[in-house]
Amino acid sequence: MTLCIPDKELAILIDRWIEYDSNTNTRAFIAGLKEKNSWDVLESLMRPRISFGTAGLRAEMGAGFARMNDLTVMQTSQGLASYVKKHTAKEEPVAVIGYDHRANSKTFSRITTEAFLKKGFKVFLFPDIIPTPLLAFSVLQLKADIGVMITASHNPKSDNGYKVYWSNGAQILAPHDANILCSIQANLEPWSALPSALDKTFVPDTLCAYLSSITSILSVKTAPKSVPRVVYTAMHGVGYQTVKASVKACGFPELFPVKSQVDPDPEFPTAPKPNPEEAGAFDEAFKTAKDVGATVIFSNDPDADRFSLAEELSDGKWRIFTGDEVGIILASYLVEEGLFRETPNIAVLNTVVSSSLLGKMASNWSAEYAHRKFKYAQCLTGFKNIVHSAQRLMNQGYNVALAYEEALGYMCTTNVMDKDGISALMNAC
Repeated sequence: MTLCIPDKELAILIDRWIEYDSNTNTRAFIAGLKEKNSWDVLESLMRPRISFGTAGLRAEMGAGFARMNDLTVMQTSQGLASYVKKHTAKEEPVAVIGYDHRANSKTFSRITTEAFLKKGFKVFLFPDIIPTPLLAFSVLQLKADIGVMITASHNPKSDNGYKVYWSNGAQILAPHDANILCSIQANLEPWSALPSALDKTFVPDTLCAYLSSITSILSVKTAPKSVPRVVYTAMHGVGYQTVKASVKACGFPELFPVKSQVDPDPEFPTAPKPNPEEAGAFDEAFKTAKDVGATVIFSNDPDADRFSLAEELSDGKWRIFTGDEVGIILASYLVEEGLFRETPNIAVLNTVVSSSLLGKMASNWSAEYAHRKFKYAQCLTGFKNIVHSAQRLMNQGYNVALAYEEALGYMCTTNVMDKDGISALMNAC
């Protein structure tokens, strides 16, 4: 039977998918749509191709070149591995790969690993789910040439993502994104199948170093004798175990977890929009706080790179702090009481859509602490811009005390060149 295909380019994409895809389920799904002449559906699944940008990939999971799936992850990994290999003089470049608890994250991490192994990389692959800040930390700790974290952060459960870190521990900037995209387009055909080499990967032993880095940030802080009870919610994500270990390492009182949200769950049953900024995100935490008599709530988003804070007021109502308010609180603590209280050449920065109060604070510090030098900087939105601005300041001799954006992203330590909801939480303890 001859099929009446309305678009030759679409027909080519469909046939290429069926040829390239090694996943029997998604290959059969596309083939079935072709047999049914479901061209509108195929159009939505095939075009436009999932785009690689400075944040890597992020899209709904499913079959087709417009979705996150085994084939598009493999093609992205082949292109990325080829690009990095061309930009390093190392005979055996280093890649570190991690993943969260979302559906298909573990599978995508294995596909990514196989591509880098085939290109001659030494690959450090985390054997279990991790928070995103640990992956960013590990890129620097392991002196890796590239890092990949499979996560969609606080997106809906239907999504997944592919977040890329360069050798400086930061997200990539232009023109890397465009050049990597070109490399992906040049490596769409699956590389020759080789026996699985996952047994040749190395396990990153970086968790203890990460916890030690947090402890060192808080080394000047002594826990008070009396502290309020604090509830913690992981939003069904991966943060709790690392937060629990951090709290123990720093000698702080144990947090009270929201039991309905403490375990990683890719279905996000009580938080379909697992973003601390969303209305209703704290509802489960409010219930737990009432049960245990807590007056403070700490929250991380599912991959634990963001941090949010709420406090019960004297009238029994709860106040959820804005991202700017948390940023100002952290800056005040870090500069006036915390790690940077006696440090000269301090820089603080945020984005152009964040509060200018941080700049006024820097001016006041300059007047109050005449023996110290303070600099305030602003940059374009997006944490990739924040981090690269921070790195420029560091190269000028400044000690970056805090960099933040109003969307609940905070960098309280330059050991992690990205937003880190866990170190932010620990500074708020």
